[in-house]
Amino acid sequence: MLRPAGIAAAWQDPHMSHTDTDHGAEGGSADLTHDAILEALERELARMVRLAGSTDPHMEIPTCPGWDAAELMEHLGGVHRWAAEILRTRPSERISRRGLDIRAPTDGRWDHWIREGADRLLEALAETPADTPLWAWGPDHHARWWARRTLHETVVHGADLVLASGGSVSVEPLVAADCICELLDNTPARLRWPDAVRPTSEASVHLHATDATPVGPRQAPLGDRGEWMVEMTGGGVGWSHAHGKGDTAVRGPVVELMLVMNRRVAADSAGVEVFGSTTVLDELLAAVGH
Repeated sequence: MLRPAGIAAAWQDPHMSHTDTDHGAEGGSADLTHDAILEALERELARMVRLAGSTDPHMEIPTCPGWDAAELMEHLGGVHRWAAEILRTRPSERISRRGLDIRAPTDGRWDHWIREGADRLLEALAETPADTPLWAWGPDHHARWWARRTLHETVVHGADLVLASGGSVSVEPLVAADCICELLDNTPARLRWPDAVRPTSEASVHLHATDATPVGPRQAPLGDRGEWMVEMTGGGVGWSHAHGKGDTAVRGPVVELMLVMNRRVAADSAGVEVFGSTTVLDELLAAVGH
C-alpha cells in the first residue's frame, strides 16, 4: 500500500497560482499535491471497503435513481479496474470498459471485490509516474488525472452509501474542497458529451466555505481555497478561487458545498445558505452534472 507524506504537509501554498502547482497548466487546479491525493485515495478506498462490508446490497440509493447498493458498488469497482488498466497499459485512445473482465461477485462478498479493485488501482498508481502521458476523458492526459478522478469518484459514491443509510457524510475539508475544484475542472469536457446541458445564462455563482477548522502546514483556515467564483458564459463554465459578488451566493461547510455541487443534497435541505437567484444555481448544477 502507498504511504506518501501526510496530507496536511502536502497542501499547496494558497498564494501559489494554479499553474504553479505540481499539476501544471494542463493538470487543472488541484489544491493538493499528487502525493496527498494518493494518500487520500488510499484512505477513501479503505473506507469504501468497510462500507461495502456493512451495507445491504439491496438498499436503494436515492442519490443514484434506479440503483441499489450492489449496482453502485459494481459501477465503482468497475471504474477502479478500468482506471487500473489504463494506468497499466498507458493507451493514447480510450479503452472500453466492456472489453475488460469486470465480473461482479456471485457470493455477495462485495467488500472483498471492492478491495481487489482498490489494490489493483493503488498498485497501478504506484508503478506509474504522475506525469506519464495516457488517455483521459478530462483535460489532463496524464496519470495524475486518474488519481484525482478516482479519489473523488470514490468520495462521492461513498457519500451515496452513507446518505442512503441515513448517516452523516464525513470528508476531510481539504479533500472536499478539491472535490469541488475537480468537478469544475472537468466540466468543460463533460459539456462536450451528447447529453450535456449547456448553460444559457450569462451569470455567476459564488461559493464560500465557512469552515473555521485550521488546515494545512501553516494551520490556517481554507482561506481563498474555500472560495469559488464560477462564471457561466457563452454556453460554458469557468471558475477561479476568488471572493466576489455573484448573481447567486452559496455559503456553508465545505462538505455540504461538495454535496450540493455534486447534486447529492438539495441546496434547500443542506446546511447551506443561498442568496440571490436559485434559478442560476439550478442551471449551474445541471451544467456541471455528475
